[in-house]
Amino acid sequence: MHLNERNTKPESLIFVLITVLNLFPVLFTKFVPTLDGACHLYNSKLMNHLLFDAPSRINDFFVFNPEPVPNYFGHIVLCFFNLFFPAWMGEKAMIVLYLLAFPVAFRSLIKALSPNKLLLSYLVFPFTYNIIFFYLGFYNNSFAIIFMLITLNYWIRNEDALNIFSTNSIPGKKLWTKRLLFIVLLLLTYFSHMFIFGILIFIIGVQILVKVIINGKRLFNLIRKSMSLILYSIIPLVLLFFYFHSRKSTGEINYMSFEDQLYWLRIFLITYDEDPVFVGILFYSFSILLIAGIIYRINSIRILWNTKRIKNILVASDFYLIASGLLLLLYFIMPDGDGVAGFVTIRLGLLFFIIISLWIASQHINKLVSIVVIAVILICHFKLNVDRLNTVKSMNAIADAVYTLSKQIEPNSIVLPINYFDNPRAIHFSSYLGIEKPVVLLDNYECERGWFPLLWNLKTMPITML
Repeated sequence: MHLNERNTKPESLIFVLITVLNLFPVLFTKFVPTLDGACHLYNSKLMNHLLFDAPSRINDFFVFNPEPVPNYFGHIVLCFFNLFFPAWMGEKAMIVLYLLAFPVAFRSLIKALSPNKLLLSYLVFPFTYNIIFFYLGFYNNSFAIIFMLITLNYWIRNEDALNIFSTNSIPGKKLWTKRLLFIVLLLLTYFSHMFIFGILIFIIGVQILVKVIINGKRLFNLIRKSMSLILYSIIPLVLLFFYFHSRKSTGEINYMSFEDQLYWLRIFLITYDEDPVFVGILFYSFSILLIAGIIYRINSIRILWNTKRIKNILVASDFYLIASGLLLLLYFIMPDGDGVAGFVTIRLGLLFFIIISLWIASQHINKLVSIVVIAVILICHFKLNVDRLNTVKSMNAIADAVYTLSKQIEPNSIVLPINYFDNPRAIHFSSYLGIEKPVVLLDNYECERGWFPLLWNLKTMPITML
């Protein structure tokens, strides 16, 4: 064992410990309720009924979407866990999987470019409980971010082997195994969430451009690598084309106000139920590291300028900075929705923070400053986790009450829920009525959208009128 390996082992154990402790807010209640989480859980149970149970009334009302829509992965994970656990435990298992995989994927990506900067990998923890995951319950989007990090990592580590138009010394069988795995990772990202897939292609494109500039290669090399990426992505790109071709925008373009955009950046894209003081400290601590990284980068550029080595101004990790800057620009200028797609602004904001964090982690920031700021960030994060547990407990009480009510409903019943909760997060909590038995809930919004694995079975469902 090398000396560096012995030195990093205690730090790796600390990272594992903090990753486990980060599960704290989701382990002490029955449910971890979110805006859409209950409906995702209900539909995953319906999918299992359709796949594994004898035909019943469920088959009269629901059918699998024949289109390979890019919102499958989260539902498939729930289907799998629900085969072995009660529904509430299956959802919790999926959430634990996400909370473990996100930090590991983030840290592994830092290792790809900056293996000596792992201290700043702790920046990931505040983003594990972001608004998209913890409040909105967009499970597919959340897993897509993990696949984005894994796929980007894989590209960086195997960039030369993945260049279809280059001559490789790697044995043919091993080479094609690498290429096939890259295609699978792209497909997993797409079938988790198409928006994140698009951002992934965009980020890899920026990385290709920066790498070509650094190496001083010709435009032809940029074209070859870009064509390789397109060929690897051809299946999801074709699916993406047909997805949008079959759906027309409603024309209801809406934008988030500039004040709201600034607000979401200030609260760090985490949920707004927590103590604003600690959220503020978290944001300013992050800003200190960002400013320190910018100062270091400017100083290194100044040194290169003075030594007339301006051709070496870019380094490999600069694509993170360029990509995050473009994401921030899109955050401010893109519409938030068009009547078909929505919540675009906060998705872009979260991706900006994740990518700029990767860039920060690649900079030579003073070690003492890094340790102090990371310590402050972790203290604030775990204080906010205590607040999150209180939030989960209050929402769990509502969810458990609905779940208990479901015991009075006979299997294969048709139910029209009427929701009197004044909590906006509880808008889909009626779905808890159907997570343990076959029940038709007529407020199943997923079946109306055409974005998810299930649709209403218009051919066989009875005409029901109130």
